[in-house]
Order: sequence, then C-alpha cells, then structure tokens
Amino acid sequence: MDKLIVKNLSQLKKQVDAGMIIESDNALHKTNKRRLILRKNTVSIISKEYIEESSQYYRNRKYDEEGRMYVEYFTDFGKARDVRFRENGDIEFLAHEVDSHGHKVMDPSPDFKKGDVWLTVRIFKN
Repeated sequence: MDKLIVKNLSQLKKQVDAGMIIESDNALHKTNKRRLILRKNTVSIISKEYIEESSQYYRNRKYDEEGRMYVEYFTDFGKARDVRFRENGDIEFLAHEVDSHGHKVMDPSPDFKKGDVWLTVRIFKN
C-alpha cells in the first residue's frame, strides 16, 4: 500500500477518502491501530474497527452486512496550528492549551506538555 503524503490540512481533507486505511499511534491510550476509513466529513475521518462480542463498546456497536460487530472512530482534523505534517507522510497531532470555563487546560490530557506529539497518523491508499 502506498502512503498518502500531504503537506497541510487542506490537502488531507481533499485527498483522504473512503476505502483508505488509517494507522494511528496514540500516546494517550498507548495503542497502535489500523482501521478502514468509512467516510469523512468537514471535521473528521470516520473509520471502523471490528470488535469482539464481549467488548466494552456495546453502546456504540454497529453491524456490517455480514453481521460482524464494529465501532466507528472519529479522528478530528483539529486546527492547523496543532498538527504537523512530516515529509515521510506522518501526521502528528500536538498537545495544546484550550480554554475550559476560564482556565487553560492541556488537550488531550494534562500528562502532556504543549507541543508534545500525542497522536501520529498515517494514511494508506488501498
């Protein structure tokens, strides 16, 4: 599979499409996953991951045409200032401050410092 290489959010939003694969390294949840992209909208890439019957995601589960259970993941594009695009195609999402009820808090978690990479995404053409 060829990796999608883009230089900015505008290119990413135009070029990502259903049927592609998204791979994510999530430092917050300490996971590495590959999922099929179902669709996109103006703010997110929506992908699916098949799950086991005993999964904790029972409220959000859906079923495909073959009856297999899955959940949808929404990877928000975010703001351009909080995303870094690497020449190798890696897309890095950076921890940043947000205002919450008049206080500055670190998004996605206070465990990160401003500018830390908390999520790395790679998109592959299928």
